[in-house]
Amino acid sequence: MKLQGNQSTQLTEDHVRERLVPAPLSHKEGEKKGVWAQGTYWYLDTRREELKEIDEREYGWLLKWVEKVDSALKVASDQYGTLLHGDVKGANIVFAPTTTNLPQSRSSCALYDFQYAGLGLVTRDLVYFLATTAGSGLMRKVEQEKELLKHYHSDLLEAIESRRHPIPQDLGVPDNSEYSLEQLWEHWELAIVDWYRFMAGWGFWGNDAWVEKRAKEIVGGLGGEWVSIFDRRLSSDDLQFTSGSNPNHHALLEQMEFDPRPVLQLDGYLKPHVPAIATRYRLMRDWQARIDQTEGGLEKFSRGYERYGLNVGPSNEVIYREWAPNAVNASLIGDFSTYSSSRVESESGQLDTKNFSVIFLDDWSRDSHPMTRDQFGVWEIVVPPTADGKVAIPHDSKIKISMVIPSGERIERLPAWITRVTQDLNVSPVYDARFWNPPTEERHQWKNPRPLKPKAIKVYECHVGISTPEQRVGTYKEFTRDTLPRIKNLGYNTIQIMAIMEHAYYASFGYQVTSFFAASSRYGTPEDLKELVDTAHGMGLTVLLDVVHSHACKNVLDGINLFDGTDHLYFHEGGKGRHELWDSRLFNYGSHEVLRFLLSNLRWWIEEYHFDGFRFDGVTSMLYTHHGIGTGFSGGYHEYFGDAVDTEAVVYLMLANSMLRQIYPDQGGQGILTIAEDVSGMPLLCITTDIGGLGFDYRLAMAVPDMWIKLLKEKKDEDWDLANICFTLENRRYGEKSIAYAESHDQALVGDKTIAFWLMDKEMYTNMSDLTERTPVIDRGLALHKMIRLLTHALGGEGYLNFEGNEFGHPEWLDFPREGNGDSFKYARRQWNILDDHLLRYKYLNEFDKAMNSAEGKYNWLSAPPAYVSLKHDGDKVIAFERAGLVFIFNLHMSQSFADYRIGVEVPGEYKIVLDTDLKEFGGWERIDGEKSRFFTVPEPWCNRSNYIQVRRHSPVFVV
Repeated sequence: MKLQGNQSTQLTEDHVRERLVPAPLSHKEGEKKGVWAQGTYWYLDTRREELKEIDEREYGWLLKWVEKVDSALKVASDQYGTLLHGDVKGANIVFAPTTTNLPQSRSSCALYDFQYAGLGLVTRDLVYFLATTAGSGLMRKVEQEKELLKHYHSDLLEAIESRRHPIPQDLGVPDNSEYSLEQLWEHWELAIVDWYRFMAGWGFWGNDAWVEKRAKEIVGGLGGEWVSIFDRRLSSDDLQFTSGSNPNHHALLEQMEFDPRPVLQLDGYLKPHVPAIATRYRLMRDWQARIDQTEGGLEKFSRGYERYGLNVGPSNEVIYREWAPNAVNASLIGDFSTYSSSRVESESGQLDTKNFSVIFLDDWSRDSHPMTRDQFGVWEIVVPPTADGKVAIPHDSKIKISMVIPSGERIERLPAWITRVTQDLNVSPVYDARFWNPPTEERHQWKNPRPLKPKAIKVYECHVGISTPEQRVGTYKEFTRDTLPRIKNLGYNTIQIMAIMEHAYYASFGYQVTSFFAASSRYGTPEDLKELVDTAHGMGLTVLLDVVHSHACKNVLDGINLFDGTDHLYFHEGGKGRHELWDSRLFNYGSHEVLRFLLSNLRWWIEEYHFDGFRFDGVTSMLYTHHGIGTGFSGGYHEYFGDAVDTEAVVYLMLANSMLRQIYPDQGGQGILTIAEDVSGMPLLCITTDIGGLGFDYRLAMAVPDMWIKLLKEKKDEDWDLANICFTLENRRYGEKSIAYAESHDQALVGDKTIAFWLMDKEMYTNMSDLTERTPVIDRGLALHKMIRLLTHALGGEGYLNFEGNEFGHPEWLDFPREGNGDSFKYARRQWNILDDHLLRYKYLNEFDKAMNSAEGKYNWLSAPPAYVSLKHDGDKVIAFERAGLVFIFNLHMSQSFADYRIGVEVPGEYKIVLDTDLKEFGGWERIDGEKSRFFTVPEPWCNRSNYIQVRRHSPVFVV
């Protein structure tokens, strides 16, 4: 096979079987009429006749395949003449895995900018391009090409509407019966598009596992010989197949468009990985197109909770639907159902157990309310209202689905879409599903609108259950009454609530979810949670849900694991569907019904509980097939693209963010916020999906708290590396927002300690009273606690996060009741009492946290461009930087103070102190009178700034 240019490449069977090794080609440079491209150029114009030069004995299988496609083209051409009109009559149709996939006229030539090029295969009116590694492919479409596509599309649709023609045997379709042109086009589409994707996908689309069944489905329509060619020549284990053909050719080509220029403007180092980014984008668009076609769009698709689960109809009938394709029989059972006729008693009156494998401990009927199944494995029942028109299933009564599976075994499960489950530990640790349908007068009536999205997010991470000083589980109502006012007073504008999605094991911190649509009942009722959110909105607080879509609890009786008796309903089967460290199940993000379940879950929490967004937990585990287990991330771009990436999970996150932006646009500033918990540094995580990003608003700067804890554990104060501290705080991707934090719940868990406890340890038990000696340990601890938090706040990102209680230096650690600690609540609470005791020094840290947030609210440094660090002096232990018109000066030296210390500043003028950690109200010594102090610039360069000021710095202290 020859390429017009300076080099030719031969196709061998080994190339196809064993994969091509990318090798640069010498490209022909130039610019052709009608199409412009950037960089190097080459034009592939190999005609059909050149294939005849190939030795048929070596390439016979390829020629047979070409003949099949050629036959399809010949049929179309003979019956309808050329498919291309006017000036472009007889032109080639060019398909190539570049940023644009439109038919190109031969007269205008197709120009592509590739770093590496592979092989071209040519039929009579079709060029197949096989790229082993593609570059940026920046190709602009001209008006002629747009018109060409329009004519091509309209002609085809017009022909499809009316004509029917026989299909010749050599086309390879199953038989010679009459086919409509629509069917002809469908097979032709398979040949052109799916085989194009199949061939071009080899090497270009990445190296994830192919779905062998789907691939055989595609080629099966083209004849058995083709299937054998696929089986014999290409190994499905090494390749990934994309998402199937679309009879609407125009829509197919449109959805595959991808322009890499916006991505490359953000980060030019992504250029070699544009093909992988384009693939993610196209797969997302492909899912969107499929959902539009089959479900009526994402808006309808994401309301799955209105179709599945238990819903009350307009006449008080209860409609229940459940997806359980493995079940052969299903019934709705519960407190409402009558005594089971299948529970047979012997003549003695005792229960006859000989003929039954399951003994039921209730008196529910297993056959009084049978369900019917549709072709997709969805079971349904309509329970009519009572004679007096009331709902037949009582509010808050217990309910289950009972199923018989092919083995004959009867299994019973909580409905997967259930919205209320409860636990009675006096009876069993297993949860009960309940039908939640309170009367109108008991339903929460919403009073407050959603607040506007904050300009700069200041997050208070909290857990309802631990928000009490008592040794028990706190409630929604207590949190609403007692904790929300504290958060508002501190100046936070966002709360992120953990452990709301129901989880059977309290000590899992909410990360082993069993019922995804149910708010945890251990804190109260759904109406209580709505009151909490509504009250927060009334205070102007944005409310985020800590959502867990990275995995699910493996519980069977009260979870969704083995729901219909199979291990692959919602999850991948086998080892791929299990997280070996978390001992949990992993979702199959490539499943249509799983996408419905997860996307609807997001929508449910917004619509039902008015949450304003989500913090997605465990995103790193989702992004990679290794789930981050035993893997460190160096920041090399090869770590973010290739075999280790779970493309299906990436595409799910793109779909989720795209759906949320589409349904809840930022009109009036009330859009949805999403935050990703990712430690890997995945590029484009917080870039919009319309240009190839994953679509999050913020990412958590997870390296920052790890750095602080490591310093406190392993380094003496004098050994702190200020350059590394600044680098870690500043190290974030350009154009992507980060939320910085000194510590979160992770750092406080058992086995670790809060920053305050690392700093002051046992002296927190003896010297935190103003009536006791202020020891050097306490003095250092109070000072560093404030400076660590403010340094993180001001330099670390575009948002800030604090975990509940850490603002006032909560002592000790966090440990939930479990067998290992005697089910104790001692460390599963927040000791507000030590903050409220005005004789204790915790109040100083709390007041500083409040002042810090207040200063940010006034000067807006989080929403300002990143800081300029002018000084990080290891010897003096001084850090200085400018941001938002402020000069931040930190003296981290434990013993050395400085007089007339020079600090470089860019803006000339008079400076005054706006925040000082050394004030008495913050537990300092107030060695400088901030009200009277003024600092004037000297117009001489210093530390790469145009001016400098001279300040007196005491140790350890910070001023702005």
